Amino acid sequence: MKTSFLVLLSLVLSFNYSYSQSGWYLQNTNTTNHILSISFPNPNTGFACGWYGTLLKTTNGGDNWFSLNYMGSTGFQSIVFPDINTGFVCGNNGTIIKTTNSGLNWTTLSTGTTNLLLIEDFLDVNTGYVVGYSGTLLKTTNSGITWVALNPGTTINLLSVKFVNSSTGYISGDLSRVLKTTDAGASWVSLVSGLSNNLGKIAFTDANTIYVPGTNGILFKTTNGGTFFTAQSTGNPNYLISANFKSVNTGYVSGANGTIIKTTNAGYNFVTQPTPTVNELHWVYFLDNLTGWACGYNGTIIKTTTGGVYVPVPAVPVLISPPNNSNNISMTPTLTWNTSSNATSYTVQISTTPNFINIIDSATTTATIYTVPSGKLNSTITYFWRVMARNSNGVSLWSTVWNFSTTAAPNAPTLVSPANNSVNVILTPNFTWNSVSNAVNYLIQISTSAGFMTIVDSATTTTTNYQIPAGKLNLSNTYYWRVCASNSFGTGSWSTVWSFSTAGAPSVPLLLLPVNGALAVSKTPLMDWGDVTGATTYKILLSTVSNFIVITDSATISPSQYQVPAGKLQDLFTYFWKVNASNSYGTSPWSETWMFTVYPDAMKVISNRVPEKFNFYQNYPNPFNPTTKIKFDLPGASNIRISVYDIKGAEIEVLLNGNVHGGSFEYHWNASRYSSGIYFVRLVSPEFSSIKRMVLVK
Repeated sequence: MKTSFLVLLSLVLSFNYSYSQSGWYLQNTNTTNHILSISFPNPNTGFACGWYGTLLKTTNGGDNWFSLNYMGSTGFQSIVFPDINTGFVCGNNGTIIKTTNSGLNWTTLSTGTTNLLLIEDFLDVNTGYVVGYSGTLLKTTNSGITWVALNPGTTINLLSVKFVNSSTGYISGDLSRVLKTTDAGASWVSLVSGLSNNLGKIAFTDANTIYVPGTNGILFKTTNGGTFFTAQSTGNPNYLISANFKSVNTGYVSGANGTIIKTTNAGYNFVTQPTPTVNELHWVYFLDNLTGWACGYNGTIIKTTTGGVYVPVPAVPVLISPPNNSNNISMTPTLTWNTSSNATSYTVQISTTPNFINIIDSATTTATIYTVPSGKLNSTITYFWRVMARNSNGVSLWSTVWNFSTTAAPNAPTLVSPANNSVNVILTPNFTWNSVSNAVNYLIQISTSAGFMTIVDSATTTTTNYQIPAGKLNLSNTYYWRVCASNSFGTGSWSTVWSFSTAGAPSVPLLLLPVNGALAVSKTPLMDWGDVTGATTYKILLSTVSNFIVITDSATISPSQYQVPAGKLQDLFTYFWKVNASNSYGTSPWSETWMFTVYPDAMKVISNRVPEKFNFYQNYPNPFNPTTKIKFDLPGASNIRISVYDIKGAEIEVLLNGNVHGGSFEYHWNASRYSSGIYFVRLVSPEFSSIKRMVLVK
């Protein structure tokens, strides 16, 4: 491919140096290292790199910059973020590092070179190019996992690379060389040679319109893809290093001595913009025609949101309403003021003192109106307020201080009925409360939660009572209610929250006696349970089985206790019992099932501690007249039989015959109906047998 080059040096048609106040302002980077590159994947999140391993990040448009976690000290030259998470940085000794989590962690990529790498350009997260010294040109198509060395056809130092699409790209280099590819870097053609200007970083507006900055304030431009270049004077004598165009006509160029120049007619004329620095600005980067950053030596980052044009500090706002010295103002008033020229936002302050020592509320808004939130102001208080306007260049003076006085909103009502913690309330109760002076109407709320997260019913009324409609409340539920009062000046506080429970089936009874698992219970025990609110009757069931298939006794009674009649229970039997409660609205679930064991009256439990072995002790006293104590130990539940025999061996009386729990026991035998003589008592179980001799003396 043969190309020709024509250099036309154009005189500047319009050129303006302005040393008025700057539309650029410095940002705090907390470093003095040279910052050589900057990248913003979105308006808030930006990244910068520079010497000595400098890596910076901002999440608020550059208002604050902080250092990223990178342990190396390699000098970095270029940074680019194809998206918010994926970024690449290149620099000394062939270094390229990568992050996939927005700079939180970095990995070093293998490049196959130790040459200084200067500029990188990524079309997306996968495809990118890097250029550097000694004709170094690298390409990746897999997000940096592997890099392929391309042949640019020269060994000069390559200073900048920029691709306008997937096929067409340009490189600037030493000796005023400009290279072009139309096959994604496979081959390159030299467009420019023999010039005396050093070249900077390439910019473009389309595939054919390319800008290359250079020394002595010259900007090279082509509109035909490099067939012809125009060397155009910008009117600024400084070395121009970086260019950035976000539209066909509007572009910015940065350079030495804090230089920023701007064109709005595709480079035919340039205006030098005042900046707050004299440091070399190595890189200029714009998100759109107005918002951009430039970075450079000695830790410099500057920003503009006005296209670099100085916007004067806003005029002082003029207050409108509430009028000064107003009375009877709502506790949520709307404050308004006139628009201030050049203002982008306003700060409003409210205080109880005219010197604003005590700030009650403060807010920043882009509108000229502000409604004070509820809870900020109190009734019958005089408040002072003022407004200040601001933009990126500064703030206005405070407005004149005005004041207003709030009126008294109604007090909180006092609730009357249903009384707090009421029970068995009907489903359509009439709510009443005391009247409040100055109240025009009342708002009542009924909820299933004390925090009023779920509102069952809500109504506004001018009276001090409210009959809730049918269908709002349910049986057996607890509800919470409150009332507040309002007038034309505001709404008062809520009343105290009261609760009530609607009528319904009773709750489950709680069993009391005999305690669960009780032993040695009589055959006519008193069964007792707790009173249940709203219950009119109780039903009790007793059974020898826990599933109550066999009913030993059953009764429906009104008191909360029941005396088991004689003849229902038997000795040495374990019984299960439960109770439910009823009223006209229904029946509660059954209580827990408890159990107890009936022992003969003559049998006493000496200890529930289970002994280690069977023991059958000699009766005491012995001889006796007419009663004696027969003591025995059971190491566990056992089916035992204790019988008394006469001297002839005849069984005359069975004292116990059944299952007995483990423990120590004592049986009191009364032998008053027997004559004096020798008797024998025998304990028999499947595991143990023993006989003791007793002497009855009358």
